[in-house]
Amino acid sequence: MSLNMKLANYLWNNYLGGSDLHRPFGDEAILDGVDFFIEENTTKYWDVLAEALKNLSSNGSTQIELSATPKCHHPDKYLGAAIQTRLFDHVQVRFYSERCCQYDRSFDAMKCGWDEWIADDKVDKVFVGVTASTEEEGYVEADHLMDNFLINAVNSTMFGVSWCGTSTLTITSRTMKRSMSGILWFKLLLLHES
Repeated sequence: MSLNMKLANYLWNNYLGGSDLHRPFGDEAILDGVDFFIEENTTKYWDVLAEALKNLSSNGSTQIELSATPKCHHPDKYLGAAIQTRLFDHVQVRFYSERCCQYDRSFDAMKCGWDEWIADDKVDKVFVGVTASTEEEGYVEADHLMDNFLINAVNSTMFGVSWCGTSTLTITSRTMKRSMSGILWFKLLLLHES
């Protein structure tokens, strides 16, 4: 059995829809997804792992969601090949901590990065990942982000936003409003309309 299949079985049996004697969160806690947040090391076999997890999900009673969280440069160095498999339910692009496509007193680089990701025909749903930390490179005030970037992105057929922090934005194609929430990681998406 390959290492990827061993890892897929471990994740499936310990956290997802499988069973094991020593599930870390107990038998009652069954997670429903895996996010591939890869920042370094290897570009190999993430596609194999994603396929193994999807196969376990399709053969089991628990359907899982796979997401990829690449850096904003397209294609992502580590997850590019895996994303091209179309196995991921959505891609959550990090538009921060990477100078080539983060906010830097201008939204030009973010807009270019966004355009590249939504042009990828292997990706059906895209989240705009932004940081809520003023310490993080690429930080932008919520109102400024909404008025200058999201106002245009929300009109795309493929749109979503991820906000790491306690202040969240609730955005739909019909309304835009700001709300406060205690949720640490907030996700909203509008499905790709084909």
